[in-house]
Amino acid sequence: MAMNESLSINTNNLNGNSINDLIKTIQLLGSQFNIMIKFYDTHPGGPMIFLRHILLTGRYDFGISSIAMPWYMVVNDIYRQGDIFDILWNVYDNLWNLSSDTIIKNYNIGVFYTERQKSIAEMISEMFISYQIPYKLKIIYEPSQNIQTNLLFDRLLFEFSEHYEIIFICDNEDISNPGFCAKIGAASALGKPIYALLAQNLHEEDLNHLPISQQNRVRIDKKLKLEALITEIYKKFNQ
Repeated sequence: MAMNESLSINTNNLNGNSINDLIKTIQLLGSQFNIMIKFYDTHPGGPMIFLRHILLTGRYDFGISSIAMPWYMVVNDIYRQGDIFDILWNVYDNLWNLSSDTIIKNYNIGVFYTERQKSIAEMISEMFISYQIPYKLKIIYEPSQNIQTNLLFDRLLFEFSEHYEIIFICDNEDISNPGFCAKIGAASALGKPIYALLAQNLHEEDLNHLPISQQNRVRIDKKLKLEALITEIYKKFNQ
């Protein structure tokens, strides 16, 4: 309807087209006006409009249009490196590099674990293989205390960006480790669904200080709940 009225294009022949065909049509129309249509599996904290050395930015919030939220004008100081303008420019570049020209369909789940949880990770791996769920096992090492904060964030952004959902296998020692908790926080900040598989020395309420919903915390020894979690992931994969 919008294309029909604003661009005087007959859209009746688009009825019944697949979503991918519609996307190709929109992208073709956009290219005529030098507009690129991109798709993401993550999102920024708010709209960003760059006008050379001026940035207009707002924020997204639940249930409120970004237009109704406060907006800010950020002016680039070309003589100062690493100012607010530069930081948000890098955020925009990261999002752009993570974008795709099509709707992202390649579901992938990341399983993060420490060396102590290797046997549990191998068990989860076998379950994913039996359900034919794409996954990657990734061991967590203690982060260097000397690494710069911005480099650590960039590394975490890259580490989690390829996964649609994240599983952390953890015990009491893990959740007491600030580096381990920082990874969970980074995954949450990217809007990734997060699950926690708990070793037997942990209880679900022990993770109340972490951004993982109660229903997404499952103890390894609770076989029925663990199977229900894998089944839920399998259903998402086959939607």
